[in-house]
Amino acid sequence: MVQLRFIGLLVAAVALQANAQYAGDDDVVGKVIPYGAAAYENREGEQPLQHWVGPAIPAAKDSACYRKTYRTKKCPVGYNSDNIATCWAQCPVDYPVECGMECLPQNADCTKAILGKVTSVATVALNAASSGMFGKFLSAGKGVQQGVKCGQQIFATVQKVTGYVTELEASGTGNTTTDQFQVLLEKSDLVTYDLPAAVATCLGKPIPAGLEKGNDIMDKVKAVTGQVLEAKKSGTNLLEPTNFIKFVADVGFSSAIPTLKSTQDVSSIKDAVSRGLGCGDAINKVVNRVIGMVQEIKTKDASTTVEALRVAVMGSDLVLKELPDAATGCFKVNMPNAFQKRDEVLKGIHVVLDGVINAASANAPTRTRGRALADEKPLSKADYALKVTEMGLDAISTFDPTGIADMAKEFVQPICGPTLFVGDIDDGPADQALGLRTMEKAFEGSVGDWKKQGDGQIHVTFKSTDSKDVEVVIKAGGQVHSKVKVAKGQTVEWSKPLSEFQGKTLYMDRWRSAILGVPMSSGGSLLAWIPSNAAGTLKLDVNLNNS
Repeated sequence: MVQLRFIGLLVAAVALQANAQYAGDDDVVGKVIPYGAAAYENREGEQPLQHWVGPAIPAAKDSACYRKTYRTKKCPVGYNSDNIATCWAQCPVDYPVECGMECLPQNADCTKAILGKVTSVATVALNAASSGMFGKFLSAGKGVQQGVKCGQQIFATVQKVTGYVTELEASGTGNTTTDQFQVLLEKSDLVTYDLPAAVATCLGKPIPAGLEKGNDIMDKVKAVTGQVLEAKKSGTNLLEPTNFIKFVADVGFSSAIPTLKSTQDVSSIKDAVSRGLGCGDAINKVVNRVIGMVQEIKTKDASTTVEALRVAVMGSDLVLKELPDAATGCFKVNMPNAFQKRDEVLKGIHVVLDGVINAASANAPTRTRGRALADEKPLSKADYALKVTEMGLDAISTFDPTGIADMAKEFVQPICGPTLFVGDIDDGPADQALGLRTMEKAFEGSVGDWKKQGDGQIHVTFKSTDSKDVEVVIKAGGQVHSKVKVAKGQTVEWSKPLSEFQGKTLYMDRWRSAILGVPMSSGGSLLAWIPSNAAGTLKLDVNLNNS
């Protein structure tokens, strides 16, 4: 069995180039941080990454990408129905122009040549790309020894439980008895979700769903929390290598981590945890909770279809809020391409979530097989639990953020999923908070401001310095929403509720008369991402230039 002292090499291998650093090791490796409010903060003395779309939306790397599809009538968040039986992904910010079954880069025209591509090509590409990356995750996960995963997850969880107890003491409960601390701990997410998941990994068992946890798992959970509380009471640092080795033996995990014999082994675990705690561990926690959510739904109705599960999961706070928080915590504000890397991590984990959801059926329907939805065979809760356990996805906790991002970049680029939610967008100038970007001269010089608390409206002031009358076509998620006529040299005010655009791209195209007075779309475009929070305010000053 691979020795834990070589865990750095093992993690680098399974993370697939996870050690590709930006400017040096300190960009990824930092001090271990406590559980609680600081859990997603970046390293000491450095600013965390803002909840912004980013000051520069990455340039499209391909001439087009295929829109991801699901064969169902009820669409998950980020998809539009064709009113027949298919949900199509809304075009994302890096490919905002909807063109049939494809999305094109900003400023591109939808041509007959692109429309002539065959649908089967798109679906084959979709399945090859998605399954290729998911298979890469599975291969990486299975390459990580159980002892490695157990050691890292127990170390990280003990660290967070210890930090949580410290927070309780600091919050004015310093006179609380050990029994009272135990009650408070048992009500926390740490003991409800995180610790049972870590124990299940060590025991080689499926992640428990909800409150349905076996006696063997709960006995270990109580043993761990008891040891942590006793250590706090006596002033013992359980994370000190010698103490951690004794702790592992006392709670009965020695057989799960047979190579944990020296302080050097513990130092290797500690180093791996410090690399992953702000990213891999936090993302793994969300994946575990999604698995638990699927199991709970199956407890109520084992026949729930894959597409019904997808709608429930993708519209949940786990995906819309907690996952973006975890991904944002992977990077520091001064990292080159931090916003782009964050988005690549989100793409990668969404592929994993697709795999987790599809695993709920023995034959999840795909377009390439042409199988009718009625032929789907949902798995029982028990069979699903075993299936996802065999995937080895708990190895995500060992992954460095650059490893996840590199896999996403390699496999997901040809496929357009919807723009992935980055949580509530913080206040800021529109070019940074919402990724506002203009191309060519038509809208050059346009600016704006976003506030997450406001009147729930988009306010646009169109100011023309053009020598001709123009029409601005405004699109939401790639589809035409409104058309605004602006006479030459005039100023026009336009407002609409944010709710009509939330969670979609805002795209503006200028139509202007050209040869023989025929209107044409030319001269440039404007693009921004509208947050999912409909309670904010967006103000845009849009220039219509003579070009």
